Amino acid sequence: MPYSNMRTLTFLALLLLVGGCNRIDSAFVEQLQSGISRANENQEAFEASKQKVRALFEKMEKAPQGLKNNPKFGYAELYGRVVQLNDAITSMITNQNEMISKVEGIMADYTDGKLKKEEAQKEAEVFLKNFEGYHGRIGRMQTIVSDAEKTYDSMLSQWEALSEAEKIASANMPAPALPDATNLKGGSTLMSTGATPAPPGAQQPAAGALTPNGPTTPPQGTAPAAGAKQPGALAPTPQQQQTGTLSPTSPTSPGTLIPPKREQ
Repeated sequence: MPYSNMRTLTFLALLLLVGGCNRIDSAFVEQLQSGISRANENQEAFEASKQKVRALFEKMEKAPQGLKNNPKFGYAELYGRVVQLNDAITSMITNQNEMISKVEGIMADYTDGKLKKEEAQKEAEVFLKNFEGYHGRIGRMQTIVSDAEKTYDSMLSQWEALSEAEKIASANMPAPALPDATNLKGGSTLMSTGATPAPPGAQQPAAGALTPNGPTTPPQGTAPAAGAKQPGALAPTPQQQQTGTLSPTSPTSPGTLIPPKREQ
């Protein structure tokens, strides 16, 4: 059983012990627990997508050198997109974990009598809405990952269709400079220090590539504005707009909400 769920069960056990006290609103505590459960569902879905991204990256690492070198296949661009997609999913997982801890803290303070219900509701509202907002991204994120997988499969098919002479010529082309992928190779992630800059002369993300993550932790409880680009959204390049690859639209999430600061 996940540690967060164990903590939540402890809170609910406490609630049962003081159930006779009018101060505790069981319906409100259940609402908090429901939000945490939704967030845990989100985490499982994002983790599954992250594993698929890692598997795709490992396949791409084993691609023929000629496919990597020949710019007509767009290998470097897709490589960068996969790296950034992984970072975006990692960011959402990290942010949700932080918000889960916040809600658990609110629930603990409320059941301990350290926080009035009105204050607890006000603080928890933004996090509960964010959990729903993240839930709305799951389907779109899965589509983005699936599109990336299909794009690479198509890339391989085109490569296999080349003549031997074309493959040899491609292999003799200069290798492209690729974005740093330490986080996908088992090293430190980009989440702790922000995006790692590409080495001098490295190819920059093409138009429509997913924007690398900014600071590690956004304002607590901040939900993306409705209609805004979501983490992990891969906007299509002009060429992709024609082919229809990697062109998901952004999901809609709750508006930006900043939780009130609690008096210490």
